[in-house]
Amino acid sequence: MKKTAFQEVPEDKLKQIIDAQQLYASYRSAFEEAKKYQARLTWEQSGGTDYLISTRHDRGVRQRKSLGPRSDKTEEIHRIHTERSEASRQRLSSLTAKLDKQLKINRALRLGDVPPPVTKVLAQIEAAGLARKIITIGTNAMYAYATAASVTFADAIMATQDLDLLWDSRSTLKIVSPDPKGLLGIIQRADTSFGKMEDRPFTLMNNDGYQVDLIKRNEGYQNSEPGQVWANAEDFWAVKVHNMDWLLSAPKFEQVVISSSGDMATMTTVDPRAFGLFKLWLSEQSDREAGKRRRDYLQATAVLNLVEAWMPHLSLDDIKPIPEWIRARARDL
Repeated sequence: MKKTAFQEVPEDKLKQIIDAQQLYASYRSAFEEAKKYQARLTWEQSGGTDYLISTRHDRGVRQRKSLGPRSDKTEEIHRIHTERSEASRQRLSSLTAKLDKQLKINRALRLGDVPPPVTKVLAQIEAAGLARKIITIGTNAMYAYATAASVTFADAIMATQDLDLLWDSRSTLKIVSPDPKGLLGIIQRADTSFGKMEDRPFTLMNNDGYQVDLIKRNEGYQNSEPGQVWANAEDFWAVKVHNMDWLLSAPKFEQVVISSSGDMATMTTVDPRAFGLFKLWLSEQSDREAGKRRRDYLQATAVLNLVEAWMPHLSLDDIKPIPEWIRARARDL
C-alpha cells in the first residue's frame, strides 16, 4: 500500500492532549451522573399524611410524581437522593471549573485542529443523549482516527466546510426531543445562526457558511422509515444515501477530539476500517465527480495506512458488513 503522509503529534503536546481528554471524559461522566438527580424530592402533606414528591422540569413542563407516604422506605429514598444529589452537584461544579481552564489551555497551546462548529454541534448532540443514534461520517471522522493514533493528516485531504451526520433510522427513537424544534433546535444551541436551506431541506447552514447535512440509509422499496428524527414542521429532514447500511452495521468508534478554539466533544463515528473501505468504494463510482473520487481515494488510503501503522490488531476481515470484494481491493493497494 502506498504510504500517505501523516505526522506524529510532538511529545510536548501529547501529554497535554491526553490530560485534556481525560478531564473531558471525567466531566462527561459527572454530567451524566448529575442528570440522574435532577428531580427535587420534597415532603408534602395531604389529608394529614406526608408524601414524598418528586418534581422535575422537562422542556419547561413541570412534572410531579408521588413516591408514596412517609415510611422508613421513603425516608431512606429521600436521604440517599439528597446525599447523592449534593455529591454529584459538587463534583460537576468542580470539574466544570477545571474544564473551563483546560479549554483556555487547549486554545493557547493549539492542541486541536477540529473545526469549532463540529465540536460545538457534537457536544449538543451528546448532551441530548443522541451520540449513538446520530454519528459523524465524512471527512470530519478522520479527526477521531488521527487523534486516537496521535497523528495529524495532511491539510489537503482534511479541508471541508460541512459536517455529515448519519442518523440510524432503523429503530424508533425512544427519547423525547429535548427541544421544541427537534434536531434543528439542538444544533442551534451550538450556534443560533444555523438555519434551514430552502433548496436543500436536509442541510443547515450558519452565518459563516458552515453546513450540517443529515443523512439516513435508503431502506429500499419499503420506504417505511421516518424522514425526520422527530416529526416536526420546524425541523429539517434527512437525505437518503446508498449503502449507508454498511456504515450503520459496522462497529462504532468513539474519541474525544479538540477544536482549534479549544472546545472538546466526544466524536462517535464508524470504525476506521469501515471508513477506509467505504471511501475506497466511493472512489470507484463512475457517476461521482472526478475531483471527489480522487479525494475519496486519498482519504481511503490515508486512513487504511493509519490502521496498518498504528492499529495493526484491527483486521479488515472483521468488517463483514462491507462486501469481501472491497476488502480484497483494499488488501491489494
